[in-house]
Amino acid sequence: MKPKPRVLFIKRGAAPPNFDPSLNRFHFLSSSLTGDLVQTTWPMLEEDIELAKSGMGDFEFHRLLLDRSRFPLNSAKNLFNLFRKSFQLFKKKEYDAIVTYGPYLNSVVAFFFSRFYKVPLIVEVPGHPVKGFIGRKEESFISTLRIKRSVARLLARFVCQNTDYVRTLYPDQLDCLEIDSKKVSIFHEFVPVTNLSKRKSDGKPEKDYILTMGMPWYIKGVDILIKAFLEIADEYPDLHLKVVGFEVSDREFFEKIAGDHPRIELCQPVLSKEAYKIISQAKVFALASRTESMGRVLLESMAFQVPIIASRVDGIPYYVEDGITGLLFEPGNVGELARCLRETLNNKKESDKRVEAASARLLASYNEAKYVEEFTKMVEELREKAIT
Repeated sequence: MKPKPRVLFIKRGAAPPNFDPSLNRFHFLSSSLTGDLVQTTWPMLEEDIELAKSGMGDFEFHRLLLDRSRFPLNSAKNLFNLFRKSFQLFKKKEYDAIVTYGPYLNSVVAFFFSRFYKVPLIVEVPGHPVKGFIGRKEESFISTLRIKRSVARLLARFVCQNTDYVRTLYPDQLDCLEIDSKKVSIFHEFVPVTNLSKRKSDGKPEKDYILTMGMPWYIKGVDILIKAFLEIADEYPDLHLKVVGFEVSDREFFEKIAGDHPRIELCQPVLSKEAYKIISQAKVFALASRTESMGRVLLESMAFQVPIIASRVDGIPYYVEDGITGLLFEPGNVGELARCLRETLNNKKESDKRVEAASARLLASYNEAKYVEEFTKMVEELREKAIT
């Protein structure tokens, strides 16, 4: 019997892996893979670090403190620490593949790292390679965002053209790069949908609310959703809008649109356990994103059998079938979003049909086992190629 392939995951991030093994992707991947995760995270208590490590199955968690200071070189410092730790692991262990998240600078470094050690590289592309670099303010001919988009395109094009495998979330995700990638595998992000669907809602909420969750708020279209809610608010006097997520740089913009409306709540981000409770009790989940590759929270809402409304953009139509498993509207169209909200709130029978269809498709096509199967297939294919 062949030993499990050994994989090194290198990730720049902030949130640690889920402490609960039933919600942790590495616990599930352990059925067919083993290896290590090297990741930056926000400050953690020692007991939390141990909890995170205990939920990893056959993977070891190597945590590095994320430097979030405004010092210009802090990003380079984080990157250096990630690969210094990876170098230490490579001196002790052999790997069948390296996996990085995002087709930018960390994956450029990982590419040369993988070539030095002669280990195949898999790059996960979580979003549109360029669209994520947008802002609400009008750009000058030479602006920071224009420069970021240009650099992002160059980096993503180099990485996706030269890596051994690219994992994308929807079929035309890399079209803007105009490349002939060697290997592309298309499948969903890990979402513990089977386990979430078995969880019961913690009772009825104190008030009915439309929910959106995520960051940054402009990309998630929070301003569009607030305007749509204001358009229907008088028709539903007991209905609230709850926005949950991280927004520091531009919060006043969204507060100004919301005004002093007593039924609009702009909330701080929460940990996954609390997030799941908030999702499970929502009347409707609405995602008005200007760009979105999948929308993990859409799948989470499906698991909790919450009706979903989302913008018809990028990868969302690949996961949500308009009129069958949810309702889609043209991105940025406030009136159309308001219409979808009314249709969902006023026609419970049709809404329930969409919820049932979404739940069935979710459990059949986007479950944990499918994720593990597709991920393992990539790694096994690279290992067999290396052997031959």
